[in-house]
Amino acid sequence: MAIPPIAPTPDPTPGEIGSVHTVGKTRTTLLFALTALLVVCLVFLWTTRGAMENLSFLRQQSGSATSPSGKKTLVDVSTWQTA
Repeated sequence: MAIPPIAPTPDPTPGEIGSVHTVGKTRTTLLFALTALLVVCLVFLWTTRGAMENLSFLRQQSGSATSPSGKKTLVDVSTWQTA
């Protein structure tokens, strides 16, 4: 049993060469666009990192935002804590 010879690949026609180059250019453009989007998201994340500190519902109000165990909570859990 002999192994059949591998068929040679045909030479690409000039129209196929252009399409391969276009796919490569599209892939590169897409990579740069997604990288730029990631950078923009990281910059936005960095610039808004302290925005939650100024929200009124996150401020401690006369001790009601802490549980008896001393942990800070966002909601009033005093009704759930018994004995």
